[in-house]
Amino acid sequence: MRKITSALFPLLLLFVCLFSCTVAMAEGEQPVEIYTFEDLCKIAENPSGNYILMADIDMNGLDWPAITFTGNFDGNGHILLNANKIGISTETRVTYDGNRKTYDTHFGGFFSILEHATVRNLRLINIDMNVNYEGDCFLGGIAGFFSDSTIENCTVSGTIRLDVTGKMFGVAGIVGYGNGSILKCKGDVTLINIDKDKDNKDEQFLGGVCACGYPDLDGCEINLAGYISDHGYVHSGGLLGMYIVYPTRFQRDGYIKNNTLEGFITFFEDNRDRRAYCDQRCGEIMVWMFS
Repeated sequence: MRKITSALFPLLLLFVCLFSCTVAMAEGEQPVEIYTFEDLCKIAENPSGNYILMADIDMNGLDWPAITFTGNFDGNGHILLNANKIGISTETRVTYDGNRKTYDTHFGGFFSILEHATVRNLRLINIDMNVNYEGDCFLGGIAGFFSDSTIENCTVSGTIRLDVTGKMFGVAGIVGYGNGSILKCKGDVTLINIDKDKDNKDEQFLGGVCACGYPDLDGCEINLAGYISDHGYVHSGGLLGMYIVYPTRFQRDGYIKNNTLEGFITFFEDNRDRRAYCDQRCGEIMVWMFS
C-alpha cells in the first residue's frame, strides 16, 4: 500500500474540505417556492430538488404528469385541490406477491414513484383518480410506489379507482406499494378496485394507508370505504392489504402503531380457492420461512 507523502497531504485535505463544503451547501439549499400550477409542473425538470408549496392550487381538469421524485417536497399546509387527471408512470419497478413472484409494475399518484424522498405537510383534497389500465399497476394518493422514503403529516381525501386487467395490482389511500415511513397522515378515502379479466387469476391488494409492502405506520388516521371485485386473490386491510418483506432472505424490524381507523371494506372474490384475506388492520402478514 502506498503512503501519502507530505507534499500530497495538503492537497488531499483541501479536496476533503471542498467536498464537505459542497455537501453542506446542498443540504442547506433554499427550497424552490411554488405558487401556481405552472410552478408545480417544473418539478419534473428537476425531480431531485427541494420544494415548498406557497399557495393552494386548484388542479381541476389539468394534466398532471407522472413524476419519479427523489427530492424533498413540503406542502407547507397548503391544499392541492381537485386533482383528477393524474398520469401513470412509463417507468416500472419490481413488485412481489406472496409467492415471491415478481412483476414489472406501473404506478400512479401525485408522485408516481418516490425514492429516497420526503413529502411533508401536503393536503390533497377531493382527489379523483379514475384509471383504466391494462397491465400491472398500483395507485396511491401521495404516491403509487415508494422506497426508503418518508411521508409525514399529509392528508388525502377523495376517490381512487382502478379498473384493471393485470396480474398484480392494488389501490391505497396514501401509497400503493413499497417501503419507508408513513407518519401522522390522514386519509378520508373511497377506494375501488375492479378486475376486468375473468379468465386469469391475479393478486389484488387494498389498504387505507398502503396496499402492499413493508411500510412503518405511526399515528395515521383513516376513514375508509373500500370496494373490490376480483377474479383472483384478495388481500385487503383497513391500514395495509399485505405486509410483505422483500426480497427473499431480507430481514428487518418494523412497526405499525398508534393508528386509528373507521370504515369498511366490501369485496367479491370469484375464485374457487376462496383464499380472500381481509382484516381491520392488515389483510395478510406474509412471513417467509427460510431453511
